[in-house]
Amino acid sequence: MGTSPCQTDKAMIQRSRPFEGRFFIIRSTDMPIKDNAKKYMKVTAKKTERNKVVKGVLKGAIKATREAVASGDLKTAKEMYARAQKALDKAAEKNIMKKNTVARKKSRLNAAIKKAAESK
Repeated sequence: MGTSPCQTDKAMIQRSRPFEGRFFIIRSTDMPIKDNAKKYMKVTAKKTERNKVVKGVLKGAIKATREAVASGDLKTAKEMYARAQKALDKAAEKNIMKKNTVARKKSRLNAAIKKAAESK
């Protein structure tokens, strides 16, 4: 008549996991064979660490600016905005963030500061 429930379940499992049992799944523990690829892995790891530091400073500066704006302290907000602007510009210069993303973030921070100044 029809297919049994077991056959239907097997078919669903196979469709939901299409790449299981294939050879082209790459594990994170695999090491490259070529020397150039090994070197590139090391370079990438160093760049990633450097980028994490820059992004950490950047996020901290943006957060401090937003907190100062939320608390209503405009003097501190302007100082923090200057730090955030410097960190954003450095991130754009080092190609960690795209220049349009940096411009958008600076614009929104500045708009928040102006809005807080007008409301006082």
